[in-house]
Amino acid sequence: MAEDDASMTGDQLEIYFMRGVVATDGAIYVATRATPSEMWGTPAIVSISNPTDSTARVSRDGLRLWVGSPRAGGFGTVDIWLATRSSRAAPWTIAHVPELSTSMEEFAASEFAGQTQLVFSSNRLGGSTDIFLAARPTATDPWGTAQPASLNTTAADQDAFVSDAGYELWFSSTRPGSQGGDLYYATRSSLTEDFGNITPVTELNTMSDENDPWVSPDGRTIIFGSNRSGNPEIYQAKR
Repeated sequence: MAEDDASMTGDQLEIYFMRGVVATDGAIYVATRATPSEMWGTPAIVSISNPTDSTARVSRDGLRLWVGSPRAGGFGTVDIWLATRSSRAAPWTIAHVPELSTSMEEFAASEFAGQTQLVFSSNRLGGSTDIFLAARPTATDPWGTAQPASLNTTAADQDAFVSDAGYELWFSSTRPGSQGGDLYYATRSSLTEDFGNITPVTELNTMSDENDPWVSPDGRTIIFGSNRSGNPEIYQAKR
């Protein structure tokens, strides 16, 4: 089986990930544990999961789950959907996010900065996948027009994850100098700037494909996907 697209709640007690026969065909799973030092319990399929879903990303508080999906009700290709719940014990409900979706593919959404800024991946400009940023005045307003990040290249740049404060960004790229698909790190000094100072995360990259980074609130734990074993799997590293 293939596992990828992993993300955790901020307390590291719930992990959401994709599992399927291949990395592009599976279901959303969740596993839980009582403390961050314990082993994960048996994974279960999330109630709103659809066989065509991908890139499920859970919010720090565990109340929002961003999903890429071509399910019915969207624009026909992979769109951004948002599942919400009122508490960790409540059931999920899911809705299409039309202002972030187009007739092209949108996926791998990651929120930050009080739910007023967000990054996601899309091929809406044609060619390879790019990273886009979107913003809104408050957490209840519709999202504004998404803008491509300046760090994009003509290669595939995608799977971005942003720190809580919004000043650090991790992403996957096949840009020149990468070993296929590598993890990269970028920073900025204010929320009104674009990301720069791009460096590869050399200690995690291999000749295989590394992707889908998620970083803990304290910046000391990262989980990511890699096929370095010959099959897509989820890996964890600490510092």
